Amino acid sequence: MPSSTSEFEDATKSGTMLLGGMADVVAPWAARVAATLRLADLLRDEAKPVAVLAAEAGADQDALGRLLRFLACRGVFVEQAPGTFALNAAAEPLLDDHPMGLRVWLDLNGLAGRFDAVYSTGLLEAVRTGVDGYTSVYGRSFWEDLHVHGRVEEFDRMMSSDAGIWMSEVAAQYDWARVGRVTDVGGGNGALLKELLGAHAGLRGTLVDLPGSMSGGQATLASFPDRVSFSPGSFFDPLPEGSDVYVLAHVLHDWNDSDARRILARCAEAAGPRGRVIVIDRTGAEEDDLLEFTEMDLKMMVLFGAKERTADEFAALGRSEGLGLCSVKPLEAGLTMMEFAPHGA
Repeated sequence: MPSSTSEFEDATKSGTMLLGGMADVVAPWAARVAATLRLADLLRDEAKPVAVLAAEAGADQDALGRLLRFLACRGVFVEQAPGTFALNAAAEPLLDDHPMGLRVWLDLNGLAGRFDAVYSTGLLEAVRTGVDGYTSVYGRSFWEDLHVHGRVEEFDRMMSSDAGIWMSEVAAQYDWARVGRVTDVGGGNGALLKELLGAHAGLRGTLVDLPGSMSGGQATLASFPDRVSFSPGSFFDPLPEGSDVYVLAHVLHDWNDSDARRILARCAEAAGPRGRVIVIDRTGAEEDDLLEFTEMDLKMMVLFGAKERTADEFAALGRSEGLGLCSVKPLEAGLTMMEFAPHGA
């Protein structure tokens, strides 16, 4: 407790500033509007007067100028002369082709816009009831909504853009030389499988996901016609047998414990007594990962009624389905690669 009035006032001021920054609703939405209007791409080659920019973006001139001035005052974009704005280093991640793939996650016209709209009421509902907020807002689960609105391919693209940060590490940090065939379970459009096959000439692969993802996967993996097969279906159903390794990358954190155990059970069943199961997810293993770990945990709760898990929690899930945790390797972007084997293997 503060021991004096001045210390109490300082603590109160500090807390007010911290909470005020966390509770800000203007800056997050201003950044999203800039991403949605593709302002960074419109300013890629040269600075432009707001009148020109408004015409290109399909926006009101006065309103757009005020938005850009707000952002420029916070270091995103720069006002080179009164009413003339330019791209700067802080705004470059909003470019559509930026390697970080941030713009698609902020685009209010896309799938991310539906994500973001959930939090205004969905977080409160999730905390009160323990049920995912997405269903309470839209009347159906995220996965049902994804198919109703025909946005499976968009979702797969978003996932693969995010995976670009860590896929090469997965290809390098595991002994794939001893693996004949790998099955990517819930592998979306096949981006990870493409990375693995491209890095290891002796490896063959199978992609498992719902039929809506298969066309994207076939396009992604078209350069490996003799080394890849496709198995459309749900990972809650029996999986194709015969692979040495079954990979669950960014899959289990989308599901509650009961469903995660069902998915692991299918992988263990298909892997048999000599196969392996690799899980790639966040575990909050490093102290500096906790900020992102706890943020993602709330996102999983709101969107899916799911959760992030520690390595110990993943180990417990594995044990419940006859899988023992063999190794744990940290990856970039706060992820962990965990290898599981059948008990006694």
